[in-house]
Amino acid sequence: YVVTKAVDEMARRVLERIGADLVIRPEHDMGVRLARQIATPNIVDTLDLGGDYAIVEIEANERLSGTLRELNLTGRFGVQVIALSRGGKVEVTPRAEDAIRPHDKLVVIGTGHSLDELRRYLGE
Repeated sequence: YVVTKAVDEMARRVLERIGADLVIRPEHDMGVRLARQIATPNIVDTLDLGGDYAIVEIEANERLSGTLRELNLTGRFGVQVIALSRGGKVEVTPRAEDAIRPHDKLVVIGTGHSLDELRRYLGE
């Protein structure tokens, strides 16, 4: 299993073509991560799952107030809430009746497009 570091996109493609199993670009990846955090302060962290899916931890603001049923994040944005953190207590697979308040942290999973839609909504 070969892990390599590439300095740019061209080097990444070359390394993949000659057989590297994993090519990392730490400077690029950290830059993308930092840009996302600056552009959308409600996004706490992102875990890319490969393909088009990611898990994102977001901090709720006044736009995300109400029960999960009322917010209907799955219907509106195509994301699924998989955990809720409030005051140091984590609830995995929260129920539809669980209320979301500003500063709660939600862990959601979805496609890049659906997560971008949620980011835009939070940033408005």
